[in-house]
Amino acid sequence: MARAYKISGFGFTRFAGSQGDATKARMALSDEHGLKKLSIEIEEVDIPTSKTELLPFLNELAAMADPKSEA
Repeated sequence: MARAYKISGFGFTRFAGSQGDATKARMALSDEHGLKKLSIEIEEVDIPTSKTELLPFLNELAAMADPKSEA
């Protein structure tokens, strides 16, 4: 498994490869949209690296991005 960081709040979701990048992304979302930094969460996410686990993971992400999809 690989590790990444999910930054989310108020309907926005971003992913970053390091804690530092996640913090920068949270600050950018806060500045761009006038949100409080503490209302944007950073969550550590394990990303599967094997093809059999990665495809379902990606389909789940796609379903979150497009709620109308049948994934």
